[in-house]
Amino acid sequence: MAIRASLYDSSKNVQITAAEYLGKLKDKESLQELIELFKKDSEPMLRVSILHALREIKEGFKIKDIIKMVLPEKKGYRREYNLFARTYEISSRFRRKR
Repeated sequence: MAIRASLYDSSKNVQITAAEYLGKLKDKESLQELIELFKKDSEPMLRVSILHALREIKEGFKIKDIIKMVLPEKKGYRREYNLFARTYEISSRFRRKR
């Protein structure tokens, strides 16, 4: 899928948009690429967009399961997990209002 190539664009906005579209399209073939990008990139908006995309692709999964899937268990894991869970919750409220 051509949209997947945009995950590697130099522009963060393009990457965010690509993640959002892949989620809306429920592109299961992009799962591993989204997970790897989440692990490599520290841009908060991109990471939250990836979480939303993964949630749309993996219907029925709870966000806590998705966060566990993308975050490696290491020292400080619980704090990072809580941060992403809270960020996801806040961004979900914002998305519903649009």
